[in-house]
Amino acid sequence: MCVFFVKEKKLFHFCKMDLKFILIFFLAIDSFSSIAQTADLVFIGAASLDNKVSYSYKLSLTDSNGILSGYSVMDLLGPNETKTAVKGKIDLAKKELTFSETHIISTKSNAPKNTFCYIYARTKIIKKQKSLCLSGTFTGYEENRKTKCAQGKILLYSAQDLLDKLTKMAGQRDTLKDPLLTIEKIEEKKIVYEEATTIDRTKIYSVDPGKTIELMCEDNHVKLSIWDDKTVDGDVITLLQNNTVLLDKHRLTGIYKDVNLTIANPSSDTIKIIAISEGSEPMNTARVKLTSGNDTRYIDASSTLDKPVYIILKRKK
Repeated sequence: MCVFFVKEKKLFHFCKMDLKFILIFFLAIDSFSSIAQTADLVFIGAASLDNKVSYSYKLSLTDSNGILSGYSVMDLLGPNETKTAVKGKIDLAKKELTFSETHIISTKSNAPKNTFCYIYARTKIIKKQKSLCLSGTFTGYEENRKTKCAQGKILLYSAQDLLDKLTKMAGQRDTLKDPLLTIEKIEEKKIVYEEATTIDRTKIYSVDPGKTIELMCEDNHVKLSIWDDKTVDGDVITLLQNNTVLLDKHRLTGIYKDVNLTIANPSSDTIKIIAISEGSEPMNTARVKLTSGNDTRYIDASSTLDKPVYIILKRKK
């Protein structure tokens, strides 16, 4: 049931729901489109006031060297859905993420905007039930940013982790009967958790941080796919081909990021993977999939901040 929470004439526009329903229903309907956009971090969960009333909450953020920007959404898909601009910062050393709502972007509510309460939250980055979470407290402030109008706790789950779990739960069910897999197919998602038995173990290579590996390619056209092979915890890489930047400070997720390459030099090209951040769980656990012609190889390209990984690609004569 949708409710309004009023305190000293300050109106909260949320939709009260069961948290499990929030995580499953809104993830299925909303998060696929969110993850497909440019946001580096998407979280879905609930904000709970001190009176134990909980409300749906979504947080979508883009990270630029620890400085966060993006938006929050209250009352997802509800009659009072409100989208608010957000700014914040992330401190991986302390495993903290703080953010504050700055101004209303859009709202379905008819209430005057000067009656809204803006959240400032301080959260810890934790693992909960094998998912990346933001857990902490928040304080609500009036438009003047001085007068408090609410306080409580906030718990948000990584939308990507939940998406992976729901997809795994879907198994081999008919996609026509499975809305999650149907949406996934339409948006051409590439879930990367491949069963070990489906991978040719002879085509998995490991290269130590700071070291180089050489591979022969069937074609001068190569598709490189890169992702976080372990916990999606904020690993960031820069990818170069012969010192030309292909991906700049790209945050790795559990979904393939594809880059099409052409071996330009007559003899070989050098691919360099630089760890910009090791996330909350060192090392930087990048995994690479190289596809050339009919040949596919996997590379464990885990590295540290001071030791890039080098892949030399040579064209078969």
